[in-house]
Amino acid sequence: MYAEDAAGEFSLQIMLMAFVMFLMAITIFFVSYIQSSDFKTYIDGQIERNGGLTATAVQNIEEYSNRFYDGKFEVTSLSGSEKQAYGSEVDYIVTGNIEVFFFDLPDQLVTSRGSAISMVK
Repeated sequence: MYAEDAAGEFSLQIMLMAFVMFLMAITIFFVSYIQSSDFKTYIDGQIERNGGLTATAVQNIEEYSNRFYDGKFEVTSLSGSEKQAYGSEVDYIVTGNIEVFFFDLPDQLVTSRGSAISMVK
């Protein structure tokens, strides 16, 4: 009787550890996903300062991504790469490769749309 109780308790502990690992993996994934909104804030500032998603803005954004996010985020302009007129809306897409920890899954590609207004005259 004691052996059966011990085996049942052991299997419950294994299931609990698997559940905790699953919750940690989901939490880490969503924390990384939420970082894309912080990254979009930086992109908005670069678009406002450079008058659009110009070559200088893209270079600054890539350096920022490499420095603070290990290069997992990239930005693509939907409004062209030229300098935009003052007050023009610049649309873009942020794509990121997010790693799923603790499980043998491929990196997940997430996309997020954003827009900012050119503030350079």
